[in-house]
Amino acid sequence: MCLYEQELRHSVGIRSFNVKGRWKYNTEMILQWGERADSDVFAFDVELDYAYTFVERGWKPQLDLKFDISSGDDQQGDAQIGTSNPMFVNPAIYSLAGVNTPANITSLHPNFTIYPTARLSIYVDYAFFYRTKQNDGLYTPPRFLTREAGDINTRHIGDVFGLQIKYNINRNISF
Repeated sequence: MCLYEQELRHSVGIRSFNVKGRWKYNTEMILQWGERADSDVFAFDVELDYAYTFVERGWKPQLDLKFDISSGDDQQGDAQIGTSNPMFVNPAIYSLAGVNTPANITSLHPNFTIYPTARLSIYVDYAFFYRTKQNDGLYTPPRFLTREAGDINTRHIGDVFGLQIKYNINRNISF
């Protein structure tokens, strides 16, 4: 008996990013399709990240708002797989704690950054996490199911506070 079923999944994505004056944006969209055993796969990821720098000198305070949505599965055993399956994910994208992966997750991240000196940055993040689909579970990086859908009776799964203080010693080393 094989523990793992063969899965063939294709991903295509598009990204648009730019800095225009005090505004900075990054928008990414990924579409997935394929098959696994007798099931068809159709999934997606969308990330919207918009930042505004209030003053371009001094501490350069920057306010950022990020919204992410990764599809989840509607119903287990219906021959349709809707859960996103990211290939190479950086868990820090979803919070500094890195507890979630982009599979059945909807999140909102307001954050704030200041630069007291040219080498020092202070980043504060608060993230709200929800399951995209009520009938799908929770996943941790790289995409391990950690809680079955039946174990959770709410979409809201928690919030995470993050604080990162970073000092750049040179362009290759930071603390």
